Amino acid sequence: HVVREDPTRPGLLYLGTENALYVSFDDGGRWLPLQGDLPHAPVYWLEVQPHFNDLVVGTYGRGFWILDDVTPLQQLGDEV
Repeated sequence: HVVREDPTRPGLLYLGTENALYVSFDDGGRWLPLQGDLPHAPVYWLEVQPHFNDLVVGTYGRGFWILDDVTPLQQLGDEV
């Protein structure tokens, strides 16, 4: 449903699908689940909020969720 590239780390992608949230550290070559406490719901909107560096996730029917401070994800290399 939605793909966003991290504004500060090229190649770091966030993907929202019909059922889950994923992250890629290598321009989409490999995707890893980034679900955490996010309920299984269609993800239609993703945005990295620049002031606090939070990932804001908008879902259909389950509201929106905030992943606080994605700095650790931005610091990981492609070898993850």
